[in-house]
Amino acid sequence: MDFRTIPRLLPLLLAAASAALPQKLSLGVKAGVPLTDLVKSESWKGLRYRPQSGRYIFGPTLELHLPARFSIEVDALYRPLKYRTELASTVAEYSGSAWQFPVLGKIRLSRSFVAPYLAAGVAFNRLSGLKDAAEVNYSSAAGWVLGFGLEGRLPVGRISPEVRYTKWRTENLRNAPGGFNLSNLNQFEALVGITF
Repeated sequence: MDFRTIPRLLPLLLAAASAALPQKLSLGVKAGVPLTDLVKSESWKGLRYRPQSGRYIFGPTLELHLPARFSIEVDALYRPLKYRTELASTVAEYSGSAWQFPVLGKIRLSRSFVAPYLAAGVAFNRLSGLKDAAEVNYSSAAGWVLGFGLEGRLPVGRISPEVRYTKWRTENLRNAPGGFNLSNLNQFEALVGITF
């Protein structure tokens, strides 16, 4: 699936769900820390790649609550992207932005005050700002997402810490001469969402 299909996919999914059933819509924010970097530490013929991406991730979240403890969640998560290359005494630094757009189906496993939940779906990413980097293979990619969390009810909203795993299907960054992947295709994140 291509990044350009997101604008067509999300409205159709939300329109179908909202037309079929009465529901509640929650808006909020998700923030957390990536447990893995976007770039792998690699070397090839004296050329070293060193990841230096920021240690935060954040963005808005939208959740459509459906009957039977099901919901659909859509996020737009930003994280900085930075790495450096070293060859002998020559050092070059590259920085940009990485946006991630997960679309998840969620099921709460109980109706209690603090309910565990499972999430699964797809994610799309988009890299930008790496103008002079020769390593950019694809500026967008798609992958699968799995998550587990706890949702606690607050007097005016909900708080939901979770752990997510994303398996990207395509590498964004690649060393073309060496033919090896620089993207970390297995991403882990610890997030906390607050919705109203």
